[in-house]
Amino acid sequence: MIEYGTAPHTILPKNGGSLLFGGKFVKVINHPGSAPHPFMRPSFYGKADAATQRISEYIGARLDKLNDKSE
Repeated sequence: MIEYGTAPHTILPKNGGSLLFGGKFVKVINHPGSAPHPFMRPSFYGKADAATQRISEYIGARLDKLNDKSE
C-alpha cells in the first residue's frame, strides 16, 4: 500500500459493528486513498546488478564446494 498507494475506498465494520474514528464511533469511513511512496523498487533497481553479482558469486562458491566433495 505504501509502495503503490491506494485508490479512494470505503471502510466498513465487520459483523455490523462500528468503527472508532477521530474519537467517535461511525458506521462507515470514506477513505480518500493515499499517494504512492515507492521505496522498494528504487532500491531494487539501484542495486540489482550488485545483488546479481553477489548471488552469482555465492552460488559459484557453493558449487565449487560440492565439486570438491565429490572428487
